[in-house]
Amino acid sequence: MKCKILLEHYRCRKPRMRLEFCKSDDTVIGILSVRLILRSSRSLKEKRRIIKGLKDRIKNEFNVSISETGTLDNCQYARLGIAIVGNDRQFLNGVLSRLINVFGSAVSFELVDQCMEFISFPFAESGKYGSTDIFPAEK
Repeated sequence: MKCKILLEHYRCRKPRMRLEFCKSDDTVIGILSVRLILRSSRSLKEKRRIIKGLKDRIKNEFNVSISETGTLDNCQYARLGIAIVGNDRQFLNGVLSRLINVFGSAVSFELVDQCMEFISFPFAESGKYGSTDIFPAEK
């Protein structure tokens, strides 16, 4: 991504930096929702232990956001929501597909259902460049 830095001076003599970014790909959010069955779980405490270990492993290995989003009060069912943000839809699809493979090959639970969706946000500005104003910190 190309970036131009412009320094602008105003009457108050405080320099102001203005970053101008060339238009790149759109922002894409990949969302994966999965339903799991934990057949070996006999209590909510055991379910929380299994889900917490799974969430920690996935966060560390895949750099995604993950949360338990449904069926919180049933010890044998879980619904997880996973999100990842990037600018390359194919890369995000690959990461989420590898996650589905991890869920499918796990021993401590069974993957029942999954739903993958992508949301694209086009570049906000109508022109070629978007911009972000940055003001230096006061001393």
